[in-house]
Amino acid sequence: MMKLLYKHIFKEFITKRSMLGVLSLFLIFISFMYFFVHFSIDKNLTLFDEMLTRGKVLLDNEEKYFIALENNQILIRNITLAMVGIFSLILFLFIKNIIGKSQIKIGYFLSLGFSSKDIIQVYVSIITALSFVCSFVGLILGFFGSNILISANAHTYLVNGILKGIHFKSFIMGTILTTALFSMITYLAGTGIEREDVALMIKHIDMAAVRPGIVEKIIQKLPIYNKFSYKLTMKNKSAFVLLVIAIVTFNIMFILSVSLVFSSFKILESQRDGRSYLYNIYYDDYQTDDLIYSKEAVPYLKYEADIEFMGNSIKYNVVGLDNLNEVFHLLDEKGRQVDTLEGIGLNPE
Repeated sequence: MMKLLYKHIFKEFITKRSMLGVLSLFLIFISFMYFFVHFSIDKNLTLFDEMLTRGKVLLDNEEKYFIALENNQILIRNITLAMVGIFSLILFLFIKNIIGKSQIKIGYFLSLGFSSKDIIQVYVSIITALSFVCSFVGLILGFFGSNILISANAHTYLVNGILKGIHFKSFIMGTILTTALFSMITYLAGTGIEREDVALMIKHIDMAAVRPGIVEKIIQKLPIYNKFSYKLTMKNKSAFVLLVIAIVTFNIMFILSVSLVFSSFKILESQRDGRSYLYNIYYDDYQTDDLIYSKEAVPYLKYEADIEFMGNSIKYNVVGLDNLNEVFHLLDEKGRQVDTLEGIGLNPE
């Protein structure tokens, strides 16, 4: 008998395949985003924690990378909570909508001897299976996609030995706990079936539609034109709540995008202040800070320039040095060593 129940309720979900597809993509996106970040930060955070526990002092780039890992952990936690909250509300309204439009079938099932718990159990089972499948699809995509973030961090912070892995706790939270939450949301959306009258469900009579609700009473008292349109819009609570969510979400994303644009302008201004980016610096071999303190080499920049003086153009080679050592010195016309700490030196000859 339960097979029959599963068959008919599953058909109801299939008729909503477009909405079901949107929910599946939403779930996969949440799971992918969660595992994409956690695969690239979990093992590395553990590694740094062990290094700090042993009393090791982090290098400057390692410390910056460690701070970035902690910030990413906080950021993905907050974003995931927000996305899961939005999805839970959408899922709740979706299940409510399906149950509301399947009242006749549910009435038949109840008249055949099925309990309301049996019907709710089928809804919960379908959502549980969907959540598990989507979570594992997001996990696989996040595993391979995390290579992009790991590679970006390695190039940005110049840290070697970056690991890829995930904690068991993060795995459980991204699969088991989220699935349990969505199953509970589905169960809550299905509660109330047992309070419905079977005969009214089969006849598809909505007792709430017989008498006006609070919203209709409020609209009736407002001095607005064409009150019927407002009543019709506000009557579908699911559509109204989704409309509010869409408007609020759009406003939040718009404000965030504008804030990011202004922040980017500030960052660019701070990077351009007192600097010129009209040239590119590149080396054939990878350069490290050890070269600056070497006694066998001196890093420098050379640039061909023209100096205009009293209508005459003088060609100069502009050489930039970070420091001097025994290999190379700048001397003036009297053979004295030029102190580069004093700033720019011009050769008069």
